[in-house]
Amino acid sequence: MQARSPLTEQITTALAQLRAARDQGEIERELTWQSMLDRLLDRYSQGSR
Repeated sequence: MQARSPLTEQITTALAQLRAARDQGEIERELTWQSMLDRLLDRYSQGSR
C-alpha cells in the first residue's frame, strides 16, 4: 500500500491543478479542484497534518 502524501503536499498539488484548470478555462475541472482544495484547507486548519 502506498503512503499518502503529507497534507501540505496535497494542498500544493491541488492549488497547482486549480491554477492550471483556470488558465485553461476548464470550469468543471476548476470547480472540482477548488472543492478539493477547500476540503484540504479545512483539514489543515483543524490541525490534521
